[in-house]
Amino acid sequence: MNDMTDLRAGTVQATNIEVRQGGIARAEAQDIAVSYGGIGLARGTRVTTEFGGNLLTVAKEARITQSLASTVVAAEATLDQALAQVVLVGRATFRQPSGVLVLIAGKVDGPIRPVLDWRGALAAGAAMGLVLGILRRSK
Repeated sequence: MNDMTDLRAGTVQATNIEVRQGGIARAEAQDIAVSYGGIGLARGTRVTTEFGGNLLTVAKEARITQSLASTVVAAEATLDQALAQVVLVGRATFRQPSGVLVLIAGKVDGPIRPVLDWRGALAAGAAMGLVLGILRRSK
């Protein structure tokens, strides 16, 4: 098990990674646990973040607690008092007040109102494409 305290690292690959008060650009492991730190890309079977942040989380099972996540791609994700920009999951569970901008999930449990669901995200993408196409033609 790699135990990292007060550390900043580029790429770390191991069976288990635990980060406390540190940061890693890219972490790949079976189990990744982050407390009071952050990871740019966290890729593993189980990724847990408490009081921290991840830019991209790719996991079979992701748990984000009192943390920030830019993008979460997982089979199952649990967000507890967390904020996320994009959540793409098979099953999402939300506990306590959490917020998400774009949510695309097969099944959702818990009290959550995303700013955009899959239909809204599709419509926003189509509108953005139309506006960019018009702007490019006018040049």
